[in-house]
Amino acid sequence: MDVGTFSDFIDEFVKWLIVSGKRERTIDEYVTAVMLFAVWLGKNYHPLNSPAQVLGKHILAWQNELLTGKKLSIATVHKRMASLKSFWNFLVEKNLVRQNPLEDIQLRQTVSPPLSHSWLSRQEEVRLLTQIEMEKNDWKQARNRCMVLLMLDAGCTVSELVQIDWDQILWEKHEILIKNELFERRVPVTGRLYRALQDWYRQTDRKKGPAICSQWGKRMTRQGVHYLVKKYMNDTGMKQYSAHTLRHTFCRRLIEAKVDLETVTCLAGHQSIETTKRYL
Repeated sequence: MDVGTFSDFIDEFVKWLIVSGKRERTIDEYVTAVMLFAVWLGKNYHPLNSPAQVLGKHILAWQNELLTGKKLSIATVHKRMASLKSFWNFLVEKNLVRQNPLEDIQLRQTVSPPLSHSWLSRQEEVRLLTQIEMEKNDWKQARNRCMVLLMLDAGCTVSELVQIDWDQILWEKHEILIKNELFERRVPVTGRLYRALQDWYRQTDRKKGPAICSQWGKRMTRQGVHYLVKKYMNDTGMKQYSAHTLRHTFCRRLIEAKVDLETVTCLAGHQSIETTKRYL
């Protein structure tokens, strides 16, 4: 087994992630998490500096530090742990270590606070969509309608939305493939979302790459999406809502339609059914 340091393996890890189809931003986050762990390990378990020396107890100690010392959110810690797991999967595959110390580790869970009323009523939903129809620029109207409905009817988070490429729209199956750093899921496309996607596809000159883009053809940023949705909310007198309210509404509509909790959890991409129960 190789006893090199963490830094010795980073370049090959990056190449492995690229071959695996990871996006540049995801790769940066994975590498950052690995190096943060390496620095923490060196400070707290000197002279350990090699992945081959890491045990499950070291991973658990870092996890505890992130949750209680750094007070990071469960979602953020999940991402850090997923990054480490991917790194050790790479090492095992390349026969650089014997086993992945994260295989049997479960992330500590916390009880989610009760969810306040944070989804749109049917009337508010109509007001929002009507406001988009008032856009004078046909190109912006088509894009923004599509953008909002991807969150409202497909349950995309803002981060997932801005990463959607046109090849993730499965036209013949009336489905959309939604990806994030941990997993991917297929969500049925509603009739109005399908029509919005078709309209936007006809309007845009970009038939490949990012589905939601700026007027310069660049991938929309999360900040840009938040700004546009917040502007629509403010213009319709719904200042208490944000872009994430649209995803909340998606989950709530499924619950109202009597869709079983397991299916809602899957379609929303929740990591726990307990999160889904907050919409009951």
